[in-house]
Amino acid sequence: MGWTFTHKPKGSIKKFFEKEFNSDTCKVVDCKVKNFVAYIAYQTPKAIIALVCLLKYQRNDYFNFGYKDMDETMGPYYYDCPVSILNQLTPIGSELANKWRNKCRINRT
Repeated sequence: MGWTFTHKPKGSIKKFFEKEFNSDTCKVVDCKVKNFVAYIAYQTPKAIIALVCLLKYQRNDYFNFGYKDMDETMGPYYYDCPVSILNQLTPIGSELANKWRNKCRINRT
């Protein structure tokens, strides 16, 4: 669970993660950034889940962008997920994911 550094051309974070994470069976549905954390609604074959990506920018370097990705089942300690993302997620059987969703909703009130 380390960081991935790469070159990110100018453009939206959502478009960047669409290129990184979209596949034949999975896709980025929506993405919002708050406090250098990207919250992503991600469609898998079975559900729409949340991905949480920590973001880091490095000026004056070709590898100018880094991210550390995790999904909600890992119980990430980042609870600023916008309600607009939370509302797109489908029910999931993970206790950690459900606790994370609840903490995010409590944090938003």
